[in-house]
Amino acid sequence: MVLQQERFLIVCFLSVLTSLAQQPAAIQGTVTDSSGAVIPGVTVSLTGEKAQRAVETAGDGTYAFNGLAAGDYTLKVDHPGLESFEQRITVVAGRMVQFPIQLRLRIATQSVTVTGAQDPELSLDPGESTAATVVKDSDLEALPDDPDDLRDMIMALAGPGAGQILVDGFSGGQIPAKSSIKEIRMNQNEFSLERDWRWGGPAAIEIITKPGADKFHGSAGITDSDAAFNSRNPYAANKASYVNRTFTGNLAGAMSKRASYTLNFYQSTINNTATINAVTLDPVTLLNVPVQASVLVPRTDISGTGKLDYQISTNHTFTGSYRNLSSHRENNGVGQYNLESRGYPGENSTSEVRLRETAVLSNSTVSETRFGYTRGAVYQYGETSTPSLVVAGAFSGGSAQVGRTSDVNTAVEVQNGTTLIHNTHTIRFGGGIRHISIANITPSNFGGTFSFFGVTDAPVLEANNQPVGNDTIQISSLEQYRRTLLFTSLGYPSALIRSLGGGASQFSVATGNPLVQFGQTELGLYAGDDWRARPDLTIAIGVRYQAQTNIHDLTGFMPRGSISWSPGAKNNGTPKTVFRLGSGVFDTSIRTMFLQQTLRFNGTTERQFVVLNPDSYPAAPANASLAAGQSLTTYQLDPHLKPSSWFLTAFTFEQRLPAKTSLSVIYRDQRTTHMLQTVNINTPLPDGVRPYGNAAGNIFQYESGGNQKVKWVFLQAINKPNPKISLTTQYTYMSAHNEGDDDNGTPSNPYNFQQDWGRAGWNAGSYFNLIGTLTAPYGVQFSQFLNASSGSPYNLTTGSDRNLDTLPNDRPAFATDLSRPSVVFTRFGAFDTDPLPGQTIVPRNYLTGAPRWNLNLRVSKTFSFGKSKDRYTVNFNIDVNNVLNHLNPGGYVGNLASPQFGESTAINVFSDTSNNRKVQLGAQFTF
Repeated sequence: MVLQQERFLIVCFLSVLTSLAQQPAAIQGTVTDSSGAVIPGVTVSLTGEKAQRAVETAGDGTYAFNGLAAGDYTLKVDHPGLESFEQRITVVAGRMVQFPIQLRLRIATQSVTVTGAQDPELSLDPGESTAATVVKDSDLEALPDDPDDLRDMIMALAGPGAGQILVDGFSGGQIPAKSSIKEIRMNQNEFSLERDWRWGGPAAIEIITKPGADKFHGSAGITDSDAAFNSRNPYAANKASYVNRTFTGNLAGAMSKRASYTLNFYQSTINNTATINAVTLDPVTLLNVPVQASVLVPRTDISGTGKLDYQISTNHTFTGSYRNLSSHRENNGVGQYNLESRGYPGENSTSEVRLRETAVLSNSTVSETRFGYTRGAVYQYGETSTPSLVVAGAFSGGSAQVGRTSDVNTAVEVQNGTTLIHNTHTIRFGGGIRHISIANITPSNFGGTFSFFGVTDAPVLEANNQPVGNDTIQISSLEQYRRTLLFTSLGYPSALIRSLGGGASQFSVATGNPLVQFGQTELGLYAGDDWRARPDLTIAIGVRYQAQTNIHDLTGFMPRGSISWSPGAKNNGTPKTVFRLGSGVFDTSIRTMFLQQTLRFNGTTERQFVVLNPDSYPAAPANASLAAGQSLTTYQLDPHLKPSSWFLTAFTFEQRLPAKTSLSVIYRDQRTTHMLQTVNINTPLPDGVRPYGNAAGNIFQYESGGNQKVKWVFLQAINKPNPKISLTTQYTYMSAHNEGDDDNGTPSNPYNFQQDWGRAGWNAGSYFNLIGTLTAPYGVQFSQFLNASSGSPYNLTTGSDRNLDTLPNDRPAFATDLSRPSVVFTRFGAFDTDPLPGQTIVPRNYLTGAPRWNLNLRVSKTFSFGKSKDRYTVNFNIDVNNVLNHLNPGGYVGNLASPQFGESTAINVFSDTSNNRKVQLGAQFTF
């Protein structure tokens, strides 16, 4: 009987347990911001092995998950302007867990690194697009240690249209050592109101450095690349002997409970080479002599940085840093057509002070104030004692014509940005002011320059250099130079030499006071609102205003806006699909270099003269004869000059795919107006009359008359299946047309800009990047970077100045009468260098170079030792640029008057061109 009672009690007890186990659990709570204010309409997601749900908070900020099975779950909340929240929680059957969630205000310079392989996460935050490229952790370790190679790699990763580089929010600074970098972000939010394009484009590059640490640690490293390891540049007949070596050091630690510091240092001995690929004349026989040589270009860099992080109070933090860089270099100016005689030494130094204070003004407001001071000084020591010689498309010799140049500029800037969270609104406003002071001494071309451009109607000479009847032919610049030397040595008078196709095409010289001092102030203001209209919809709108001194245009209002939508986000928790549509206006700034040119060559400070067809070669004309002539050259700003305006519209599609993969597709349409052009407004009209008279000489005016249209598609797939594998694939197709390839284009026809409408020379069309890292057994890490593009356009010119604007950038026409002596036959077709009325002028950038591809590989292994597993580590690595030693032809010559027309004269790689393949060894010790 007792046994039966015990059995009955056991059965009842088990029944109770079973019923309890079958009773559902629940999680409830309220979502608030740091001020305690509730946040309605925010999505709270719950994931676990037994459930995956998402709910939207009610008007009072509450949420609830009912009917849950017992087990482990992860709660997650994302909201624009607030830090992401993620927390694991365990629930027991039949129990309800009260779990309040408080979201803290996100500070832009902070980031959270999550280790391990996780599914890619999409967000409706305008600044959290998966189309952005974020390099950190193992991906950052895979980048080169050499500062120059690091910069080249970053620019290649950013892709075409890469804009300015920001370091901790400051522009215009030096790229820090890799050991001090926390992460690199590219293309994060192209419609950001805080962004000042200045001279950049949509592909902004943001570098965030590491903060101080509470424990003392440091590192020391060395990288070395010896000529013996590297392959010869195939365009050079010799292989220069050199050693490139960089030492780096880093220390960081705590000064007190509130303060930490970071010290960084590097010293580089960079003995790269410059490759000369030119054609000169034998001084005795006057026969063509190719010059292909590598010339050592020694450079020494020393840089030191100190950084302090200080917690002023609970709500105030301060960061200050100082950096100094000094550099010395020999043989500046040597390479390509420039012979060794044009080399000159130089040195430069840069000092940077960066201060930043972050204040939490309230539980929903954060303000950040930044102050920056930069002083840069560049000194060059070139000769001007003898005239320089330029034989276009063949070689340049004589002295460098640089003189003892000094360029000292200082920049002071103050910025403030405030972020305010109010319910579903993230409001940002702020601005900044920057002042630049410049003192420049440039006695450039004080010794003068003789130029030979070639002759379109030179007489045909027989074997004894005598004319053959009245036949004429186009001759190259080098042949024009040869005839000049030959007939001068024979004692021919200058008029006869010119009639036989000799004589220089142009002589230019500058005289006067080389000192120019001035300043420029730039102002930027912005205000905008990121509104989470619904859990699946975010709308960002705002406006930015920019203005600068030295121009009269003050209409720099730039509205910008974007929409981010995730269909089904309300029901599916974390978005799996996001669509973005944005549009905005971006104004650049007028660079100080243009104002500097107008102040220098204003007709009084410095006087620049250009003499067409001078008869005095090799002796420079007397200054008195120049002043009496009509060859003065001046520069001026158009009174209606405006900064370039970029109208950008972009559509983005982001999709989370299986196997921990994300896909991003961007279509951009960019229209640019008011592009800067340099126009000789006193170029002779077709009837030979100069609009401002002959006495005015050449008047180069900076105008805002250029246009550009760019359309491109960008695709990016990121796959990180586990912590040991990372693979990023990028493809870009771009179509770009403009009237000039930079912000200082010089039209070939000053009276018809549309004649220069053509393909942009900087655009190759198709670009492909493949970046991967793999951690193999025994901790060996392999990193590869495959960079490829189609061929870039290059211009086809006659090499002559037929319209007398002093610029040898005239283009030929497609030949229609092949019997004319001005017709040049090439493998690209027949071109008439003396176009007839009605003939079709060859479009700008008509020719196309070869496609290029380059494979880089890095292999590294880290060893740990000491009392603690990670107490000490030593990393050994090897970087190989162009591991397969593939030749990428570049430097194509489009000048019909050059003896190298249509040929490749240089290798086409995005890094140092001293070698076709570069091997660099490195070792880093950390503690």
